[in-house]
Amino acid sequence: MTRSLPPRAGFTVLELLIAMALFSVLGLAVVALLGQGMTIFSEGTADTSMQDRLQSVLPAIRADLAAVQPVSPPEVPPPPPPEGDPGTDPAAQAVPTPPDVRLRAGWLKLSDVPSEWPPVYYVAFARTFAREAEDPILRRAGTDPVGPGIPAKSYDPATVDAGAATNLLAPGGLQEVVWVAVPEDPAPERRTGAPTPDSSWSRSVLTLYRLFRAPVGGEKTLLDPKNFDSLAKIRAAGRPMHDGVLHFGVTFRNVFARSFTDGLGTGRVDDGQAYVGAVWDSTRALDKAFALYRDAGSLADVRDDVFPAWARVEVTLAVEGPFGFGRGDTVLSTGVGPDDRRLRLESVEPVLRPGQGETWLKVGTEWVSTTFENVDPSERLVTVARKGRGTAAAEHPAGTPVFVGGTVSTDVPMVYKDRYTRRR
Repeated sequence: MTRSLPPRAGFTVLELLIAMALFSVLGLAVVALLGQGMTIFSEGTADTSMQDRLQSVLPAIRADLAAVQPVSPPEVPPPPPPEGDPGTDPAAQAVPTPPDVRLRAGWLKLSDVPSEWPPVYYVAFARTFAREAEDPILRRAGTDPVGPGIPAKSYDPATVDAGAATNLLAPGGLQEVVWVAVPEDPAPERRTGAPTPDSSWSRSVLTLYRLFRAPVGGEKTLLDPKNFDSLAKIRAAGRPMHDGVLHFGVTFRNVFARSFTDGLGTGRVDDGQAYVGAVWDSTRALDKAFALYRDAGSLADVRDDVFPAWARVEVTLAVEGPFGFGRGDTVLSTGVGPDDRRLRLESVEPVLRPGQGETWLKVGTEWVSTTFENVDPSERLVTVARKGRGTAAAEHPAGTPVFVGGTVSTDVPMVYKDRYTRRR
């Protein structure tokens, strides 16, 4: 007699399908949560990195500007030569040596970048050199005799890299310093063969350099912009301090200006009037664009030198992504011409970040500005003011990266102010 076996327990096809569907839903939910968590973590890490970069960029610039040292004027000016003195030969009279330039700022055209690129902004000045007492090389500077045929060396990057401890010129307590932001790689399309929208980031993203040299003056002085008017000269005379820089600028304010908007953009300024601007020439003899420019004869007269009461330093840094700084915060969806005032962006979220009043955007080499009210999120259109921060309006093709970045600024009180008293 055959005994029947009890039926075996198992899952039906329907039960298996339901279980697989449930596990798929749970798996998708877990992956979504993990993705959201990674996004929040990445955004938090990027924000922390940006804050660290913003906090580290200003202290060195601030310390340099706060230590600007002018030429000391003579207590008693020398008497003028007697007029009509037959014993005086005008050709034999000693020509006064022009004083060292102690503060000069403005725009500089680089000689080894494409000609259509805009000038870069620089600040050059002489400052007190506190490291002279700390550095053993500098403490010995000027004390070792120079052998026959051996030239004395200036304190500059080449000397520091060579580790020279002898035959170093005495700094004399002063050092020349230049801060300038330049394109580190001005033409990546030369390597790729043709310009593309992705390569236009090289025009937008700059590297901030600090140039230094001591003693002050001489043929290769950094207080003459001709000695750092190319990328090659800047790399030889300085050190890269910060990369991913979108904007570097200094706004000066003289003692008569009550704020950083008092006297801004007023053109020529007379002694005793307010001046606020990015251009400065302490000698009042070299830069005719300087509002307080006098004439070429002011170069040799330190008694009419002028210095600012305040300096506002502003730096904008690009957000660093997984592929560096070249992607931008967003991109142009459609191309714009030089006269267009409305930009269509791929995303307007970077423009709508909280806590911003006026927002600056960098498109190519041009700065434009907008406000919250001028952003149309539904159409992704932004109405802007063109030609900001001294840049020129240009044509930008679709796909051009648009940078917003993060901005930090600081106001530096200058120890030395100009000699003029307020006129009532």
